[in-house]
Amino acid sequence: MDPGTFRVTFRVRAETSYGDTLVLVGSGTSFGNWDPHAGGVRLETTAEDYPLWSTPPLDCQVGSGVTPPEYKYVRLTGHGEAQWEVDGGNRRAPARCAEGAAPSDPRHMVVDDGHFGRLPSEPFGFPAGMAPGAGCEVPGALGGPQLVIVGDGIAAGRGAWCFDGWTAQLAAALGAKFGYGCRAGALDVDVHRALQEVPKLLEGSSQPRVVLLAFSSGLEHVATCPEWDREPTCASFLQAVEGLVAKVFEAGAYPVLAGLCPHGDCGVEQTRFWRRTNDRMKQFGVPMLDWLHALSASHDEATWAAGLSWDKAHPGTRGHQRMFAAVDLDAFQPRRVAETLSRRGG
Repeated sequence: MDPGTFRVTFRVRAETSYGDTLVLVGSGTSFGNWDPHAGGVRLETTAEDYPLWSTPPLDCQVGSGVTPPEYKYVRLTGHGEAQWEVDGGNRRAPARCAEGAAPSDPRHMVVDDGHFGRLPSEPFGFPAGMAPGAGCEVPGALGGPQLVIVGDGIAAGRGAWCFDGWTAQLAAALGAKFGYGCRAGALDVDVHRALQEVPKLLEGSSQPRVVLLAFSSGLEHVATCPEWDREPTCASFLQAVEGLVAKVFEAGAYPVLAGLCPHGDCGVEQTRFWRRTNDRMKQFGVPMLDWLHALSASHDEATWAAGLSWDKAHPGTRGHQRMFAAVDLDAFQPRRVAETLSRRGG
């Protein structure tokens, strides 16, 4: 394989009807020269993956000094009609694919293009086989404090290149500053699933000293649900978070909360619920990492500031970086943790 050539699997989420086909078309013969009927690359899905569609691995020239191929996704209906993406310009194979590395196959990258018809502000990709949250695993100093991270897709690094999200950056910083050992507990789960998983994570000799509870996308449903469902959704979320805090304390560990992130569909009315819920979380008596203001476009609407999101619900690489920049590492100071647990008899 040529040194500048990488195998890239492209994937995108698209709602389709029976008989529809999804095709990637773009510049160059391998991408069909922009003709979805005569060329291009057909994507496939399964009952388990739908609405996520993926191409087979494609050879792409990427890297320094190379003009990456441009492309779009096209939905071909069962009647042969071509429905093109119309939002923004063309997509481009990320030059950053050359930065990926996986021990099993260092030249095979996965590029996640988000949703059909919506162009992310920056690319999201990772080496094939890399698991979300992989960057959260930090061995730490011998005998040092232990941190377990429990959270949603944002906590798992989704949207950040190579899953180098805010939690991975935090794990590295805590290891360097305080000697923390960090590990991913239950990631890519919602807050209600976490209520079932956390007790098992806190058992045994490897019990952590600190548990980070990170459900920054926990109100995603509120952005699009009917008005009558907003209040119950917020109440259910807060009840679950408070229950998690209690379970962590009961196990003799120290909980730290992550605050809410914006959402692309958050209007003025939804923002009221967003900010009120975020403020309620601060009243649970534990440290909370609060970045809602730093990530929002304005005080009136909790939508993403320009250039910080990968899709409506997830930060991009720059969004994750801003989240980490907003963290006060002293919230994890081992002496503070020990004093708090001592007062509680932990």
